[in-house]
Amino acid sequence: MRPKRQDDPFLNLLLPVGLQSFFALAALLLCMAGGLLYRSVQQDADAAGQRTTAESYFFTRLQQVGAEDGVAVRREDGKSVLVVSRSYEGVPYETRVFAEDGALKECFVQADQPLSGAGAGEICAVEQADFAMDDTGLVQVRFTYRDGSGSALSYRLEGGAGE
Repeated sequence: MRPKRQDDPFLNLLLPVGLQSFFALAALLLCMAGGLLYRSVQQDADAAGQRTTAESYFFTRLQQVGAEDGVAVRREDGKSVLVVSRSYEGVPYETRVFAEDGALKECFVQADQPLSGAGAGEICAVEQADFAMDDTGLVQVRFTYRDGSGSALSYRLEGGAGE
């Protein structure tokens, strides 16, 4: 006959509490890993969205240029500025596109007004935009984004140079 074994109350409690603690810790780690993965995916999607917005804006802005519009690239206040000019009722106006304070901005002002980001609308997040234009009407831009990546784009104006 076997001797009767005495159960240790500590060991009887240790196994269920230990398993519950293990599963709780595993669930917590899984939730934290999922949160970090989601944040990483969201940041990548935001960066891709900003890049797509900047590139689409550049092409759309230049595709909207009409025969009566003038297009130029100049430096104002140390910034590279894409300028689309047009007269309304005999008054010259300009749409100016530039990068300032980590954003691509656009402002619509009378041609004699100085460049100011105060009234400019924010398009998307861009650290820097360098515009260039040759005398054949080829407009180029190099965008630098917050994550350090960049993109270079070109668009040839119909009919050659703008101004």
